[in-house]
Amino acid sequence: MKTLNFKNPRNLFALLLAGLLMVTFSACDRNDVEMAKKAVKLKATDAPIDNAEVEAVFVTVSEIYIDGKSMEGFQKTTLELSALTEGKTDLLGEFETDAQSVNRIELILDYDQDSAGNFPGSYVVLEGGVKDRIASDDNSILITGNQQLNARGETEIVLDFDLRKLVQENSGDYELVTSTEMSAFIRDVNAEASSNLSGTIQTMNSGKAKTVVYLYEKGDFDLNTETNGQGQSRVLFAKATNSAEVDANGEFVLSFVEEGMYEIHVIEYADQDGDGRFEVEAHAKLQSLNGVKLSDLKLDAQTDLEVNLLITAWSGI
Repeated sequence: MKTLNFKNPRNLFALLLAGLLMVTFSACDRNDVEMAKKAVKLKATDAPIDNAEVEAVFVTVSEIYIDGKSMEGFQKTTLELSALTEGKTDLLGEFETDAQSVNRIELILDYDQDSAGNFPGSYVVLEGGVKDRIASDDNSILITGNQQLNARGETEIVLDFDLRKLVQENSGDYELVTSTEMSAFIRDVNAEASSNLSGTIQTMNSGKAKTVVYLYEKGDFDLNTETNGQGQSRVLFAKATNSAEVDANGEFVLSFVEEGMYEIHVIEYADQDGDGRFEVEAHAKLQSLNGVKLSDLKLDAQTDLEVNLLITAWSGI
C-alpha cells in the first residue's frame, strides 16, 4: 500500500486542503439545517363544555399572528369548537418559518361576523337552534409558549381551547371570560411530543346526570379552591390541564397531554334545581384496577396510557 510522505510539502498541503474542505462542507450542512424553512401546521381542539343546554359553540378567528408577524395566507375561519373533542382537530392554517421556535401566537377574534359574513361571529347555539352572541373584553388573545420546531420535517401545534373555562353563563346569558383568562386557558401543544390518556370507569350508581374526569399536574388540585371558582370569572376547576366527560359506556379520552406528572379526579354533576343546568355535586374516591398510581401518574411523550378506574365512594361538595 502506498503511503504519503508528509515531509513532502506538496503532500502536506493536499492533506490540509482536504481537511479544510471537510470542515467547510460540514459547517455548510449545519447552516443549511439551521436556515431551512420549517413547515408548521396550526390546529384547534377542545374539551367539552359543562352546560347541558348549549348544543354548540362557534368562534370566528379573523387574523393570526405568529411571533408578531401575520400568518401569510390565513383566511377568516369559523370554528365549531364544541365538535372538536376526544382528539378531533380542525386546521387553522399552515405556514413556513426559518425560526427555531414559536413563542407567541396571537388570535384576533370576530364577535360580530362569521367567515360567511353573517351575524354573529362568535356564539353559542341553544336548544331550538337559537344563537346567543358571545364576546370578551378584548378580541386579541395572546398564547405564549416555546414550541421548538422540527428542523427536518413538519411541526404540528395544537391550540387546546377549553370551552368549560372559556364560556360562562349568568342567568341564561352566555359570554366569554376576560381576554386575560382566555390567554391563560388556551394551551399550545406540540402534537408530536404529546400523548393520549384514555380509560374506563366502573361507577357506583350515584344517580347523577354527568361524570367528568379532570387531569391535574401533580400537587395542583385543592378541592375547596377548585369548586369555589377562581379569577374574575369565577371559573371552576381552573387549574385542570384537561378534562373529558365520561360517556354512557364509562369511557373517556384526554388528548394532547404533555409529558409530566399528573393526578386524576372525577366529579359528578347534577341538575339540583331542575333548571336544566348542571351543578357540581360530588367528588369520587377512586381505585385503580390496572396498577396505575392515580395521584402519581407519569405520562411520557408519544406514549399513550390507559387507566381503569373504580369509584368506591362519593363525597358531597
